[in-house]
Amino acid sequence: MKIPRKYTLLLMLILTSLCTWAQSGLIISLKNGQTMKFESSSVESITFDPETSPMPEGPSIGDFYYSDGTWSTELDKSKTPIAVVFYVGNPSVDDEKMRTEHPECTHGLAIALNEKTVSWHEKYETYGTDKTVSDWLTANGYPAVKSTKDDNAPVNKCVGYTYTQYLNAFNEAPDNTQWPVTAMTALASYRSAVPTPATSSGWYIGSGREMVLACFGDIEGNITTMGRQDPKVRDLLNGRFELLQPSDVTLFDTTGYSYWTCNEYGVETEGMWIDRAWNVYFMLDRVAVSGSFKSWGEYVGIRPILAF
Repeated sequence: MKIPRKYTLLLMLILTSLCTWAQSGLIISLKNGQTMKFESSSVESITFDPETSPMPEGPSIGDFYYSDGTWSTELDKSKTPIAVVFYVGNPSVDDEKMRTEHPECTHGLAIALNEKTVSWHEKYETYGTDKTVSDWLTANGYPAVKSTKDDNAPVNKCVGYTYTQYLNAFNEAPDNTQWPVTAMTALASYRSAVPTPATSSGWYIGSGREMVLACFGDIEGNITTMGRQDPKVRDLLNGRFELLQPSDVTLFDTTGYSYWTCNEYGVETEGMWIDRAWNVYFMLDRVAVSGSFKSWGEYVGIRPILAF
């Protein structure tokens, strides 16, 4: 059999190392910094498959993310794009539940191509203006989803995956069929319409920190006091969206559209705090991170994200 030229060097290295391998095993260094070691006694043979595609390069912000779990910088028209990468790095550093349930999701975060205009909790007043979703959650054994402005509060961490599950628990309870969190209802609809690969976390509603990453990038310090910042990531993503068919994507509005997060507003020292949820404005000329009335449903909505 004639060995392709590109495999010649690799084969020579392996053959000249067989004596050492017999004693210590073969160690392979992966692109993510991890290593794999194979003991010689556990390997029956080594096979070179020239038809196997090479491992993909690590993702970059702006890469297209496809329905099969792959990504690329150049648009691959043979595949179905479902998101665009907006953050590169391990997204589960703050999210223990994600680390446990999706240990493979260490590459980054990607944002959906489309959005849904919707209130956070449309029937909030019917549910009761003197209580929060967090009140029901804590009474039923779940953590609260409300967040203060503290540096270590949920709004300042990448924890959307976990807190979305808490909101889902509220919606699935028979107690709450008359007043579901409408942001979660919209997310469920999006999940059905746009399936995600098993190698991802699936769609969820981002935290304040995650939505800030999708618009302004990695802001140091407390995002609730970050003031006005350049929406550089938003603009980069819009440039990537423009490469897709207009019917397949919704560009970010640059004049004042806002996106809900997975957290209720929990600054109890402020008036009317109980009526609000955290949201992030994707624009330059105003304070980006704020609390808005849960029943507000105009010029605001959800833009699902996923970890991969």
